[in-house]
Amino acid sequence: MKFKDAVAFYELGVPKPHSDKENLDRCKKRIKLNDAEAFFMLGSKYNQGKWGLQKNTNKAIELWNKAADLGSVCAHFSIGVAYNIGGEIEKNVRKSIRHWTLAAMGGHELARHNLGMIEKDYGTMNRA
Repeated sequence: MKFKDAVAFYELGVPKPHSDKENLDRCKKRIKLNDAEAFFMLGSKYNQGKWGLQKNTNKAIELWNKAADLGSVCAHFSIGVAYNIGGEIEKNVRKSIRHWTLAAMGGHELARHNLGMIEKDYGTMNRA
């Protein structure tokens, strides 16, 4: 998540949190309200092992899927990245393409770029 996205996560006029616990508590409150950005952010923290959470890609994908269901194109993008990299989860290019396509359709530029790179790698850039 970029800095500007993190700033946008917090409502205007609300003091910036001063600890990981405070960040986590605020995020969980927003999750109770079905806030897509909160699900995305918590998933990202699980994926990175931040805010005192143990790194857990499976939990991150679970939270990102909920965020994606709520309309987060960033969540679709992150799921695509996770499946493209593999590691803690099995690499799955088809799932990467599916999620990057949904993110690109939602306006995520890097997702479109990644899809273009896959087309280049598979030699399908010049198809009619």
